[in-house]
Amino acid sequence: MMTTGNRIFYTATMARLYAEQGNLSRAVMIYRHLLREFPEREDLVQALADAEARLAARDPYDIVERISQWAHLTLKLGRIAKLGRIRRQLQTRASADQPISRIEEKS
Repeated sequence: MMTTGNRIFYTATMARLYAEQGNLSRAVMIYRHLLREFPEREDLVQALADAEARLAARDPYDIVERISQWAHLTLKLGRIAKLGRIRRQLQTRASADQPISRIEEKS
C-alpha cells in the first residue's frame, strides 16, 4: 500500500507480496479493491480466488497468523500511545504559551 498525501494506492504487486508473506487477509482486501476498479483483469480474479482458497484452508488457530496479528496490534497501540503523548505535550505547550519578553529572547 503506497500513500501519497491522503490517498492510498493498492497494487497487484503489493497484494502478491502480502500473499507470499502469508498475510492473506490483506492480500484479499487489495485484490478485491483492484477488481472493483479493473473487473476485466482475469489475473486479479485468479489471484483473488487463490488467496481466498488459501485463507479458507488455513487453521483458524494458526500460531503464525495469531503472532502476526498480535505484533501488528502491538505496533498500532504503540503509535497510538505516542500520538497521545505528543497531543498532551502540545496541549501543555499551548496552555503555557505566553508572549516571550525581550530579555528571554536575548538569552
